[in-house]
Amino acid sequence: MGFSNTFTGSSIRKAQSMIKFLVAAALVATCTSPLRAGPREGGEDLRQALGAYFDSIEGFSGVVAIATGGHMVFQGAYGEADSQTGRPVTPDTAFLIGSISKQFTAAAVLVLAQDGRLAVSDRLAEHLDFVPEDKQAITLHHLLTHTSGMPDAYWDQHRDLDRQEFLEDRLETLDLLSQPGESFYYSNLNYDLLGLVIERVSGEPYEQFLDRRVFKPAGLAHTGRAIPEFDDVAMYRDPVTSVWTEQGIDVASPIDRPEYFQPIGSGGLLSTTADLLRWHAQLKTDAVLSDESRVAFQTPGLEDYAYGWRVMTLPNGDRAVHHGGFDDSIGVSTVFARVIGADVVVIILSNSIEGGFNASQSALECYGIMMEAMGGG
Repeated sequence: MGFSNTFTGSSIRKAQSMIKFLVAAALVATCTSPLRAGPREGGEDLRQALGAYFDSIEGFSGVVAIATGGHMVFQGAYGEADSQTGRPVTPDTAFLIGSISKQFTAAAVLVLAQDGRLAVSDRLAEHLDFVPEDKQAITLHHLLTHTSGMPDAYWDQHRDLDRQEFLEDRLETLDLLSQPGESFYYSNLNYDLLGLVIERVSGEPYEQFLDRRVFKPAGLAHTGRAIPEFDDVAMYRDPVTSVWTEQGIDVASPIDRPEYFQPIGSGGLLSTTADLLRWHAQLKTDAVLSDESRVAFQTPGLEDYAYGWRVMTLPNGDRAVHHGGFDDSIGVSTVFARVIGADVVVIILSNSIEGGFNASQSALECYGIMMEAMGGG
């Protein structure tokens, strides 16, 4: 199965949970800042409480980082990066991030727009020559905001096709769920098509262009798949590896999995908490995106979805952006959330959903711990 968005299915409940968590994180930010700390809030007590919470999650395997104003509020590494060898997870372990990858695809599209090589208002058919008549009205903006009307689709469900054949087949055979621009339907296919557009316009492979124009300018040395020299990668865990072995797929690393399990545009990238913290910091500068592009990047459309982000306004007026990745077929659950005004960033990356672990639900549990630490629980 391909990656699914954390905010589909029970999207309303999960969005409400994330609102509560981000409000709490923003409040805690004011309590843990060196300029605002008081004897009541005790940052060490909060760290111990959060540490005890993650210690208590049976089977949790992953990393957690919560920071504000450039200062780490909490960081933890748990479980095994490789269950076969017992190699532990460390703060430097790289994880498959799933649909968090979409924001990097969106950033690459905006970089090409800054270069004058495309516009988000361009029709998809201006860049791909196999768009059928009924989909001629789809624009890059529609793809970026999941308003193209295209249903969801996964390459690994069509393993007999190569990448372009899969995209051509899906465009030709799938009926639109709505006319472009009318409704929101989350679809990985939207971002897979954008991945191919990036290659056609830039003349470079997807990851190569992102590495040169997004990752390196932002200082991200451990984000990507084939290009970075990863020393510490979180492997797939049983029962995933057992299921794949039964299918004749002998692979434990997300770097080495078959081509049809490597979505290009909608998922498939690996990263570390350190790199995602750097990305958060660089999104406040012109290192990759201009002021105009950053506004477009985080401006919500239908269902509060922007370009690779879900956007919300918190009760205190701060704007928060977040996205997750979840795939129960391979045991991945991740979340990356930012409160812009309060300069808070929350990252949870996991290579196991043992015991039903879900990063967004875990964020909600952290909310209660934060509020209790502030005397409000």
